[in-house]
Amino acid sequence: MLSENSPFKPTYPFPRSRRVHGRTIFLLLRKSGRKKYSKNLGINYLKSTEDVQIGFAISKKVGNSVTRNRIRRIIREYLRTHPEILPKTGKILLSAHRRFSGWSLELEQQLRDLLIFTTID
Repeated sequence: MLSENSPFKPTYPFPRSRRVHGRTIFLLLRKSGRKKYSKNLGINYLKSTEDVQIGFAISKKVGNSVTRNRIRRIIREYLRTHPEILPKTGKILLSAHRRFSGWSLELEQQLRDLLIFTTID
């Protein structure tokens, strides 16, 4: 267990306040959010006056739970290191719906293009 003063204390880039919670919000995003899809990723976006909240929905078609969680961690880390591509407000549901082996420049470009979609009115 790490002590509070440890220099190796883990950081949590997406605190609970920045995550989408609850089935009703996920369903609302799926049903009435603005949608856009790329080859491997999809995005559903709802405008909101609250700070940006992000949820992840990774299809079982992508792989087993280890693979799905790895993809979630990779996308979350990318968003943590590139906060400038996120909108300031709104609710976002990112989904992966096709199998892919790992992070690539193509996937990075798909994610950037989808997140630019959230800033267009």
